Amino acid sequence: MRVVGLEGTARERGRCHGETLRGPIAELVTELGEFVGPLVGTDIHTLSRRVLAETGFAAAAQRWTPELLEEIGGIAEGSGIPRDTILALQFLEEMSWFIQRLFGAHPDGQCTVLGAFDQGDYPAILAQNADNPDFFSGRQTLLHVKHSGSPREAFVLTIPGLIGAYGLNSRGVGVGVNEMVHCMNKSTEGLGTQFVARGILARSTVEEAIEFVRAVKHASGNTFTIGGPGRVTAYECGPGKVVPFIPGEAATVTYHTNHPLANDDRAPGEPPPDPGSHARLEALERRLGRAQWPLTVEAAKDILSGHDSEEYPVCRHDVTRFSLVMELSARPVLHVATGPPCRSEFWTFTFP
Repeated sequence: MRVVGLEGTARERGRCHGETLRGPIAELVTELGEFVGPLVGTDIHTLSRRVLAETGFAAAAQRWTPELLEEIGGIAEGSGIPRDTILALQFLEEMSWFIQRLFGAHPDGQCTVLGAFDQGDYPAILAQNADNPDFFSGRQTLLHVKHSGSPREAFVLTIPGLIGAYGLNSRGVGVGVNEMVHCMNKSTEGLGTQFVARGILARSTVEEAIEFVRAVKHASGNTFTIGGPGRVTAYECGPGKVVPFIPGEAATVTYHTNHPLANDDRAPGEPPPDPGSHARLEALERRLGRAQWPLTVEAAKDILSGHDSEEYPVCRHDVTRFSLVMELSARPVLHVATGPPCRSEFWTFTFP
């Protein structure tokens, strides 16, 4: 896993990202172009311009997260890739359903998340298996983001050229993301998934992060699981409605996979339930129900390593690109593996 430190203003951080990872970013753009080209009959740069011209994604980012647009401009400058292409790549999830609408092709991704809090002297835990497309494999990158004129820092998990969607900041606020694109409504005027996630990491408390996800108009259907030292909570977010998923009265755990449990902001003609998402959710419920408390880092890793279902395991050897466990304390800690947690080494990162 690459580890890249980014410091300074948003533009400077982006420029460092682009310069440091210039070669890998160019390789990623080439590979995505080779994948998308046969589907849409055009090159990645033309498709990028079309996505930006026919949506309000960039305008939403300018309204809600202008600092990130500066960072993206820096990535383009540092990498030498056209800005429109780098910007469109930040809307990877949105591009998937945009392409589906136009051309009938949709690459899927699936993830599993869990959290626990109110654990006495033991810190709150937020943990996730991030299941991503093939082009993530071998490109896993950790950004250590330091903001100019501020003590705020963040660890952000991503691949070269992207601002990232999972992470932990130095105030102990962490975020996990589970997509529900296949069954939730969508908006071409909403804020993209990566921008929402990084916006959460720009907040100092869980309460501020919740206020942010409630305020923005979302482009895609996702569950954002937001954690901090005193609380971990999952919010199912669609363009028309943002709803918390609460497992039960006085619950001190949360968990999610890839289908809505509380939000009825559903897409017309919703496809049949995904058996994999339901099987993984049932495995989480069983394991959390019999887990010893407090839920430790090792216990969270064990749950994420589960193969309760042979066909639909929580630990998916073919697509799990990141497995992460966050200790959400006054001195937050990130544990991350770049592959299936049942057989991958975890690395540990702390803030100075």
